Amino acid sequence: MNEMTIGTRGSRLSLVQTEIVKKKLEEKSPGIKIKVKTIKTEGDLRQKEPLDKISGSGVFAKEIEKALLRHEIDMAVHSLKDLPTDLPIGLTIGAVLDRGDTRDVLISNNGLSLQELPKAAVVGTSSLRRKSQILNLRPDLTVKEIRGNVDTRLEKLDAGEYDAVVLASAGISRSGLIGRITEYLPISKMLPAPGQAALAVELREGDAEMEDLARKINDIDAQRAVSVERRFLSQLGGGCKVPIAAYADVNSGRTVLYGAVMDKEGKKIIRGSMSASLSSNIDIGSELAMELLEKGGAETLSSEDTPLKGKRILLTMSEDSAKEVRNECLELGMIPFGLPMIKIEPCSDYSELDKAIIGIENYDWIVFTSQNSLRYFFFRLSANKISPQKALGKIKIAASGKVADSIKNCGIKIDAFPKEHTPEKFLELMGDLDGKRILIPESNISIGSIAKAAGKRGASCDEIVSYMTLPMVYSSRHILDILEKGIDFIIFASPSGVKSLAESVGNDNIGYINRSKLAYIGGVTAEEGRRCGLNVDMIPRESSTEGLMKAIRQHG
Repeated sequence: MNEMTIGTRGSRLSLVQTEIVKKKLEEKSPGIKIKVKTIKTEGDLRQKEPLDKISGSGVFAKEIEKALLRHEIDMAVHSLKDLPTDLPIGLTIGAVLDRGDTRDVLISNNGLSLQELPKAAVVGTSSLRRKSQILNLRPDLTVKEIRGNVDTRLEKLDAGEYDAVVLASAGISRSGLIGRITEYLPISKMLPAPGQAALAVELREGDAEMEDLARKINDIDAQRAVSVERRFLSQLGGGCKVPIAAYADVNSGRTVLYGAVMDKEGKKIIRGSMSASLSSNIDIGSELAMELLEKGGAETLSSEDTPLKGKRILLTMSEDSAKEVRNECLELGMIPFGLPMIKIEPCSDYSELDKAIIGIENYDWIVFTSQNSLRYFFFRLSANKISPQKALGKIKIAASGKVADSIKNCGIKIDAFPKEHTPEKFLELMGDLDGKRILIPESNISIGSIAKAAGKRGASCDEIVSYMTLPMVYSSRHILDILEKGIDFIIFASPSGVKSLAESVGNDNIGYINRSKLAYIGGVTAEEGRRCGLNVDMIPRESSTEGLMKAIRQHG
């Protein structure tokens, strides 16, 4: 590729950061021509509103990500802390650059440090994390919301609207404003946001040319550090609405992670740390998150006062499928334990799916049955350099829930949007199918669920395996150690997950599973539970993860 376009926000700091990436790419790939396209985000357009009041996460990234998915740009540059841990389907982080100073800094009008500021002095920040830690150190101060880019915030400080502001050291440094810094706040007192000071390059998953370019500017240690921090954040369901802090230090073959969960007023901060060698497979991000949840973090993060507070719930679905459920559990004050009994992996051969994509105009409908079916379809679109709009613009689409939302984010219309995720509901909304050709990218274990019913209505279906669903293997001791913690609920989202858990513990230990209340996503999954000797306590009316959580709420 001789030419490419980078997308970014239009603030001075964003353009400076993009220029850093641009220069590194030009150094590593001489001769390449790089254009920069500025894109206004929701966070830029709604600067008068507090960040925690703007719905959703990724308010500084969504519009840029949409442009990336629509092939309007080739890569995007972000401050990594602005990127949600759950990226849109079809996108991935291709590179993390050498990290800057991760600390926060205080800038005051009169040169006073945080401890020297007078009682009731007004300190400006847009971060709940900073607010909580400032109030924990100085509960006598007044912390006031401040929005806008670095220059705007300093103008408000200079105008006397604030006595001091707290900002990221890296942003101040990159803006050439080091001389304005009054005090560097040590990490021991002001733990930074996960990913703070890191620049991320976001790409379309499967775009080999962009992946090769990004790989040349990737900093391995920075990537390792922020991956651990973001893993910690992900396990706590965090975003800009919840005060969560983390910093990982990668040095001398070890990673040390420091993390904290806090309330918005700084009255309660739960801290912890954990370390592991780089050669180990210990997931210290998840481990430390669970430790803090059990130390009171679950109740601190919860926005609701429900009977489910403190209840322990075991999630047996794949990690990607569990994210939404985990976040809702955390909002309810529950403690979610992840024990995925299945894993998702790409296929070894995509020739059949590629052939269908290239000849997609031969189909009347395409049916997406899961987030993974869409993810791997988009993956192969990128590999074949075809935009979602070009591939899906002249074919009817059936999808439900979050899958449909992901497609709509690309500006693509959904023709059949069933509220219930069943073959019958899909086909009911697809209308007359006699003589129609349907493409169904699916998992290796999902083949036949929709095609058989569609075939009875005269349709011709091409079911193509686009990803693999494989069983996870654990020792019975590992699972029993979790169950012996006192699990209140276990939820199953597939018959394969039920079978895998039952076989892992063995017939002699089925009673340990039955001590918990067992919820199944639907009748087929529940029937597998009965076959394995498990109790069936809950089957939601709606066969979905949302339905499962409704059943848990009602039962609790």
